[in-house]
Amino acid sequence: MPENPRIFLARMVDLWNTGDPDAARDLYSEFVVYHHPNRSEPFHGRDAILQQIAGIRAAFPDFELKINELIIEGNRFVAHWMWTGTHRGVFHGIEPTGNRASARGVSVMRIESGRIIEEYMYDDALGLLRQLGVAVEAFRSQAHRVG
Repeated sequence: MPENPRIFLARMVDLWNTGDPDAARDLYSEFVVYHHPNRSEPFHGRDAILQQIAGIRAAFPDFELKINELIIEGNRFVAHWMWTGTHRGVFHGIEPTGNRASARGVSVMRIESGRIIEEYMYDDALGLLRQLGVAVEAFRSQAHRVG
């Protein structure tokens, strides 16, 4: 576990807000496994995390991440977060819209030897797509059938 978990998390926020690859080496294990709900397989390795950060920052150059709530239990962190940014670059095949957007989510991180070795990230992807004005008719039609 890091000596000061709050400083560790502040450095992680700085990493996502700046894209600094040196910070990634200090915070993420070389062998990190990053689980994302929109992918069938997790990302493996620190370079995959850096690619994820570079991709989101290219699509949203003014990307800003903030932690709303943090729970620390043993060698695990649970962070409720929100990010904002302006869609200025291609994002998962979606051409830039110029729309200001935000997304909320939760990350569960497991720490070993002072670095993140595993992370589960859950976010409101549908809400983000709606803010970008992307057609999500399939989701909407499914939502009306539920219940």
